[in-house]
Amino acid sequence: MQRLVTDDPQNNTEVMFNLAYVKDKEVWIRGGGDDGEDCTLIDFTNRMCERHDCLFYMTQNEIEEDDIDNTGDRLLECSMSGCSVGTTYFIAIQAAELRERLRMYEAKDGDLE
Repeated sequence: MQRLVTDDPQNNTEVMFNLAYVKDKEVWIRGGGDDGEDCTLIDFTNRMCERHDCLFYMTQNEIEEDDIDNTGDRLLECSMSGCSVGTTYFIAIQAAELRERLRMYEAKDGDLE
């Protein structure tokens, strides 16, 4: 069986399984930036909020001053009221966390190739 976790996805399936990832203790979205570059989940979410006129939208200065816990608290309120952006935020966190746990599992199981 092939490994699912890769830091250099080469096809659509690999990109799909590795879209959200952890870097420097923060969730990133592969290709999620305006120009197709990788970006933080907070930047990605903020752009989605801006495009949909969400109440969560913050200026760049507010993002830099805000901490991740406050961001999560605000988006939890959005998510619980049916906001698709807030829900997407938590799905991306879940995907990134599960990917990192799968990475540890695959590293322990040397039979995968």
